[in-house]
Amino acid sequence: RVVAISSLTSSAVTTASVENALPAETIAPTAAPRLDARQVQEAVAARLGFTVDDLLSPSRTARVARARQLAMYLTRELTDLSLPAIAQAFNRRDHTTVLHAIRRVERSALEDATVSRTLEELTSELHGEGSGPTHSDPDGS
Repeated sequence: RVVAISSLTSSAVTTASVENALPAETIAPTAAPRLDARQVQEAVAARLGFTVDDLLSPSRTARVARARQLAMYLTRELTDLSLPAIAQAFNRRDHTTVLHAIRRVERSALEDATVSRTLEELTSELHGEGSGPTHSDPDGS
């Protein structure tokens, strides 16, 4: 987030820019329990109208693939799992699939406010800070 804001504003990354880009609880988080991949999968599936089995399936349809990518991104952000462990949790053979998903979601979040909002809502929901709307499709379909 810090790098994205720095890039968009053409400014250097400084202590002040980090403090502005990240809320205080992000920099010094409270002792929130770490999540596991299954919790993220369940939350993303429920929010986007899928089952966990859909996310873990080999399906490459655009809607399922985007939901899976969001779940992989959030799993990386909210758990301590390595890329290979995330790939395994999503029935994928290679960690580069996860890396691709992370990059796609980061780019989409910068370009599409709906994706960014969905990520924020899911993150809040997973941290137990309340829940947003029950169905928010990041690709607008």
